[in-house]
This record gives sequence, C-alpha cells and structure tokens, in this order.
Amino acid sequence: MTYTELQQKGFEIAKQHEALPLDERLGLIARTFGCKQARVETSDCGGKWQGYTDIYIVFDNGLNIGIGNCPTPQAKSADTVNGFVNDTLARYHPDIVKEAKERATAAFLECEAADNLIAAKKMLIPYTFLNVELIDGSDNAYAGYMGWYYVTLAVEGKIFGHLESGLASDISCGTVAGRGAIDGYHVAGGLKEDDVDYVLGNVGFSSESGLNKCDISNAARLRAEQALAGRESENGKIAKAAAYIVETSALGTEYGNYITYPRNIPKDIMTVDEFEKLKGKIVYEILGYESVAQADIDDDGSIDLTMYLAYCPNYIPHPEERGEYPDDREILDALQSKFQPEPEKPPLPERKPSLLGKLEQNKQKAAAQAGRSDAGKQKSNGLDV
Repeated sequence: MTYTELQQKGFEIAKQHEALPLDERLGLIARTFGCKQARVETSDCGGKWQGYTDIYIVFDNGLNIGIGNCPTPQAKSADTVNGFVNDTLARYHPDIVKEAKERATAAFLECEAADNLIAAKKMLIPYTFLNVELIDGSDNAYAGYMGWYYVTLAVEGKIFGHLESGLASDISCGTVAGRGAIDGYHVAGGLKEDDVDYVLGNVGFSSESGLNKCDISNAARLRAEQALAGRESENGKIAKAAAYIVETSALGTEYGNYITYPRNIPKDIMTVDEFEKLKGKIVYEILGYESVAQADIDDDGSIDLTMYLAYCPNYIPHPEERGEYPDDREILDALQSKFQPEPEKPPLPERKPSLLGKLEQNKQKAAAQAGRSDAGKQKSNGLDV
C-alpha cells in the first residue's frame, strides 16, 4: 500500500513516541479531542461477528473512538493494543491534525475559486470556505463521527458544516488539492439537479438539504463566524469589482450589447491574483444588476457580459456583420446616420379615377336618375284615378 507524504510523516511521529508509556501516548491523542486522559477498552462482537472484538479509546468525557477490530484472543494482547494505539497516534497527533487542517485550508481556498466558476456557469450560488474542522465530540455534535474531518461553509451568509466520507479521507491523507477540477461535474447522490445550489469539489450540493450537512459545535460555529467576518472585506472588493465592470461595460458599449471584460480592473479595487481567485463570485454579483442580461466566464478566463441596450447610452446601431470600425469620428457619425430609422413619409394623395372609371360613374348616376323619374310617374298616375 502506498502512503501519502502526510501519512508517512504521521508514522514517523508515532515511531518517535512508541517508547512512551501507553498512558502518555493516549494522552497525546486525548489532547486532539479536547481531553486530558484516555484509556483502552474492548467489546466482544456478537452475531456473525462473534469471535471478534472491537477496540476503543475512551476519553475522560465518556466519548470514544474506535481504533480497531480483530479476533478476540489477539485483541487482548499488549502488542495488538500498542499497534492500534500507535496507528491512531499517527493520524491524531496534535501536530499531524494541525498540518492536515493547514494543508486542506490552502487547498480549499483554491478549490473555492474553481468551484465557484462552475457555479457561475450553472447559475448557482457561490460558497465561502471558512474552516477545516475535526469532529471531537464537543457539545456532543455528531459524536458518532468522532475523528472525521469536515469543512464549514457559508452560502448566502448561512453557516453550516459539510461532511463527506471521501472528503474526510482526503483531508486526513493530505490529498484535498485538485478536488476543484472542472471536468466531470455531477450532482451528489440523493439530490436532483433542481435541488443543487452550490458546487464543492466539482459536485453539486444543496444547502437546504440535510444530506452531507452536519451539526457543528458551539466552538466550531464561533470560529466559522469569525472567519466569515474576516472575509467581509473580500466581499466588499467583490461588490466594487462587479460595480466597476458593469458601469464601464455599459459606457463602453458602442457597437453592441455584448462585451468581454479582461483582467484590467484597477489595482485599488482588486489585484489580478484576486480577480482570478474571486471572478466566480464577481459574476454572481454582476448577475444581480438589472442592466445585465447575462454574464459568464469565457474559456480564456475573462468575464463575458450581455447588457440591455437601454442601459448603454453610447450604443451605436450597427450592421449584422460590422467588422472592425476605425476610430475616425466622421465615419462613426456617418454609420450612425446610415442606420437611423427612416423618417415617416407623408400619406399619398387620393388617387384620381381613370377615364373608364368616370364613364362607369356617369352610367351609375344616369341609372339612379332614371329610377327616380319612373317612381314619380307611377305616383302621378295613382293620383289621376
């Protein structure tokens, strides 16, 4: 079996401590879980597992963590217990846990940018990564998952814990980097596409669903709130960058309502590196403007906007295929006048009847007069009787 760099480092630390008494090694593990002391206990299995024994570390607060399972006679030996304790120390020595969290934090900050780009393309909500946490049984929050790593996130300001078995394993092994690759996006098991509102590790999740969410201790929530407050300045930069892009795009739209915005935001608003990291959130912020019809991330990493022309005061009507227009103002003015709508024409005068038409009208008038004359004669004849 191949072990990661972090795992190998854990084995080295455990080897350095293997000569310590069992109680001292258990005390090091206990520190990671907010306790001072711990002891080893065993529990014989029943049913189809009869003949096997579970081995636990029980902390001074009464909570426990499973460290192994083996045939009952073997589980009672000191060598077996020492071996399981040393393996557990390699994973939960305070220095290893600290480094695992630091490595995962750096990786998640990079993954956040990649995930939020995917979310922007799918019109989903960006998340804010806060902290990497270890379930240590504090406040009995998810004590059944003692020793699992998870992350705290904020989606639209709502803080929650995100827990996955694969994620916990990646953090423990120091292999979180690369989870935000764009290829291979899919929706988390148990969810439908319509349920998804954020993307983590290239997988669609729901902040409203109970799936993959975990309770967090009061201490973890406080740390999450502090982390979120620390990133408020970042949110301010995002808002400023979005406002700058929308305003300059509206003013700069002369030939059409589609504009590609490169990475030249003024440095007093945001650096190039910050833009690369935060552009997924910037796009989400841009989509909130009523002047923007559509916004997306182009393949080259730039932001594409489609503006409503009513918000583009400098717009110049243009032919369907305009090519490259020169900067000459006279030519631009000529183009503008060329494509202005034609003025309304005065109504055409009433058409005069032709000669044949006049003859037909005279016949109709003569017939009408003859009819009136006959009617008068009949009336006169009636009076003579």
